This record gives sequence, C-alpha cells and structure tokens, in this order.
Amino acid sequence: MKIHTITIALLFCCLGTSWGQNKYITLREAPLQREVSGFYIAEVLDLREQRDSIGFERIRATGEQLPIKLARGLAGELYTYLKQALPEAEELEPVTLGVEALSVAEGLPGEGSPKTVSLQAVFYVPEGRQLRRLMESQQQVNGTSADATEALIREGLGQALAEFSASEWRDSTAGETVRPNVIEGAVKGRAGSKRRMNLLAIGHFRSRKVTGWSADYFHLREPIPEGKGWFIPYQFRFERFRIEEADFLAIEYIEARLNYSLAGVSPFRRIIGNLYLGLSFKLIVGGESLTDTFDRDSFNLLLGVASSQGLYWIPRKDYGLVLSVGLYERLLSSQVYRRDIGLQLSAGLKF
Repeated sequence: MKIHTITIALLFCCLGTSWGQNKYITLREAPLQREVSGFYIAEVLDLREQRDSIGFERIRATGEQLPIKLARGLAGELYTYLKQALPEAEELEPVTLGVEALSVAEGLPGEGSPKTVSLQAVFYVPEGRQLRRLMESQQQVNGTSADATEALIREGLGQALAEFSASEWRDSTAGETVRPNVIEGAVKGRAGSKRRMNLLAIGHFRSRKVTGWSADYFHLREPIPEGKGWFIPYQFRFERFRIEEADFLAIEYIEARLNYSLAGVSPFRRIIGNLYLGLSFKLIVGGESLTDTFDRDSFNLLLGVASSQGLYWIPRKDYGLVLSVGLYERLLSSQVYRRDIGLQLSAGLKF
C-alpha cells in the first residue's frame, strides 16, 4: 500500500499596516533639519488626557477617515526618533520633552487638499528628583494630502526643538518646579525597535486525523505597535502532513494529493507584555488527486476554509525566541479530508 500523505505548498500574504480602521505610523530615521545645540532629549512624556489616535487621514478612493496611531505609542515613537536625531553626548544637558497635544487633520479628498499637524510641547530639565518646567512650544505645520504624515510630525518636532534651543533655557532662575504628582500619569518613552519585524517558526500540528509539520515566516514592514491595536503581517507558509491510514481504508482510497493555495488575513493583537493573540481566517482553493483501491485515478476541485487561534510569545527586542500554542480548524470539499480540528505548537526566532 502506498504511503498516504498530503503535501500543501502554500503562499499566503497580507499587507499589515492597518486593521480595525487604524493606520500605524513610524517616524523614519532622519536628521532634524533644524539647528539646535547644548542638549539632548533624555525622556519623552505623553501628557495627553486621551491617548488613542492622533487624528485622521483620508482614504483617497472614498474619502473615508482613517484614525492614525503611532506604532510604538506617542512617547516611544518620539523618543526612538529623537534618540538618533539628537544623540546623547557627555557635554550635552539632559532635557525632558512633554507632549500635551499632537493632532493630524486632513481636508476633503482631492489633489492638494490641506493636511495640518499641530503640536503642543513642554520642556523640562531635571532638578533633583523633580522637574523644572522651562517653556511651552506650540507648532503648526501645514502641508497637503501628498505629504507624508510622519514627515510633517518630524517637522513640527524640529521647530519646537529649535525654538527651545534659541530660548534662555540655561537660565537657572527660569521656569517653575513641577511636583511629581503633576506628571504622575504620564506615559514615558523608551527605546524601541528600529527594525522591521521578521519571524520564522517551525511547528508541529496533530489531530485525530492528521500529523504534520509547518514552517511559517511573518514579516511586518514596521515594528510591532506598542499599544493593543491590531496589526497584520505578511505571512508565507509551507506545510506537509499525513492522514491516518484508518481514514483512507474507510473510504477505499490508497493515495491522495491535495495541492491548494490560501488567501486571507492573520491579525495579531497584544494581550499583555510579550503575549499576543494570533488569529487566522483563510479561504482554500485548489485540487485533489485521488487513487482508489482499484488503481483508478480521479481529480476533484477543492474548496474550503481554514482558521486558527493561538497565543504567541514574541520578545520586544530585535532578536529572541518565539513560542506559540493554539488550535486550528479546517472544512474542505475533499473526499478524504473533509473536516478537522487539532492542536498546533511552534517555536522560532524573531530577527
């Protein structure tokens, strides 16, 4: 009797910068384009009362408004950008940047429609265990729908930093001391990943019907968002599995080959810390070649759906071990593999 295997060559990809009506933005590494001197940004504080989206962009085809979020969160995104744009040096003074407001607004759809970024920033210097508030800066950057939102945000930051640099911030009598409870609820920025997310995992899956293995590669064009919003990476997958012999004997087939492609989405969402929920919803289209006990060959069109739900442990650093555990389900028009539910385990690397 021939070995009863099914081999699936699968190429599945899905663009992942927005999900659930959100668009995530990363500030690219670039110089400030402004003359500043004497200080570096040691910390960024998100002082906003509402820390959800920072505004809207319009989808050009429909004019629908799409909420904008910063991929690492406001404090983390600005800190990561300023760490490379205004690097720390021994001769420079540490300064804390607080953001009380940051908003993006775009006009009605149309070529050259206005886009505006507004920034309200506060600058502090450390004074013992407290902070001394030196000055407030309000900036408005005007552009058009053709301008990248992240570039307008960087321009607003540069203007605020240049205004602070030109002020009398070195005057020891300037400003007022801020008590810790005033900024107690602020979100602090920290260094985040500057890399795109790449994740390679080798997995094993098993059910009453099949046993097999898989290789998955996930790629996100931007770092994983710091918040709890959904994000969708590209995914490429290959898997091979074997159907238990008893299932073949029951339907009088000795060999089957299923070749199909899947298309769909695999959204992820942070639960807490490094723990993520990973979902998958895919449509199956392909063909099924069968050989029965009389050595007769046949071919069937193969249609179906596949889904999975898993928990992923993904490190925040650029490199690290990734682990996952979850369930998968399949429903197909196959003669030998109509439905299945099973357990899947995988381990791999983020790089």
